[in-house]
Parts: sequence; C-alpha cells; structure tokens
Amino acid sequence: MTRIRRFALLAALAAAVGLIVGTQTRDPLDEALSDRGLSRASSDPPTSLSYEANQRALSERFSSAAFRDGYGEHRLSEGHPFARLRIPMLGVELVVIEGVSGASLRAGAGHYPETAYPGRKGNVAIAGHRTGFGAPFRRLNELARGDVAILESPEGRYTYEVVAPFEGHANPWVTEPLDWTVIAPTETAALTLTTSDPPHTSRNRLIVRLARRAD
Repeated sequence: MTRIRRFALLAALAAAVGLIVGTQTRDPLDEALSDRGLSRASSDPPTSLSYEANQRALSERFSSAAFRDGYGEHRLSEGHPFARLRIPMLGVELVVIEGVSGASLRAGAGHYPETAYPGRKGNVAIAGHRTGFGAPFRRLNELARGDVAILESPEGRYTYEVVAPFEGHANPWVTEPLDWTVIAPTETAALTLTTSDPPHTSRNRLIVRLARRAD
C-alpha cells in the first residue's frame, strides 16, 4: 500500500472518532500530499454543513439523473455520493460519500476509494463514525451472524449478510489501527464496515465482514 493511501486510511480512522473533523485543523492527508508536492482533486466535499444538511444534499444528488448517468464509469471524485447504506438491525440509513478524508467523513460514512463498488466481485469497504456526525456505526459491535446491510447504487440494490467468524477471529472483531488487510480485495463480493474501538478513541478498529447474498 502506498504512503498516500496509508495517510488516507489514518485520516479516516482519526476522523471516525472526531480527532480531525469538527476542528479547524488542516486535513492530515492534504498535509501529507503537500509535503510531497502533490495535491488532491476534490469535488467540493462537505466541510461546514451539519450532518443532517450533508445527508439532505447527498440524498438529492444521489437521486439526480446526472449522478446516475455518471456512476457507471466508476470514477467518482471525493465528495460525491457513493451509495445508500441501510442496516435494519441498527436503524441505520444514510448516503455514503466517496472518500475517507476528515472532510468527507462529515457525511457520517465514506467509501475507501481503492475498494470495490456495490454488487461487484471484491471487497466494498466503508468507514463510519462511531461518535459524532450522525454516529451511524455507534452500535456496529451489536451486529451478529445473519444480520444484513443493504447497499443501493444506480446499478442495483444489493444485500450483504454478516458471516460467521472466520480465520480464527470473531465477527465483528477488533484489530490494530494499521491492519490494512481488512480492506484488501476478496475473491467474492464482500462488504467490510470499519470504525473506531472503543468509542471516542483511535486505539483500535472494529471490523464487520459481510458477504453478498445470491440474487
């Protein structure tokens, strides 16, 4: 994994516990890129709106013909809506944004850009806040085998189911902050949800793995 991607993941983890978002400090990813003479193209990611206002705006854009027409190229810019996520057991429903920077995660949850798209083979990975900004993943630890998450995109509606414990650990499980294997590609269509653990800290990451149900 490149250094830039590592900085992006660290920014997402910190943002998920409120260490970046909600402050006036510069986004660490921007600083990392600037130090290397690089810049990040951005499509007006939300920076000052409330969580509720962000979600209203994202929902409108998600429903627009322009978004549906452009989605098929799978080249979304940071700040664009990515998919609608529902987790019935937790009462969660929100539009996930593209990108995992602090600014993007003001929307509550963001898609790791290097991971798969809904319905496709591979691992769709989404980071979400556990505290603040709607806290959609506050109760992520309560998910258990058989619980479902639904991703809706302009290409379809896909249901993913929490799988049994695997590879010697529980599901959900807690791992170290720099365990990049959790968002690595998978052979089958999977969904990985990540957040901080315990709440209000960046000490560890809480992970839930789901597999797409057959159509």
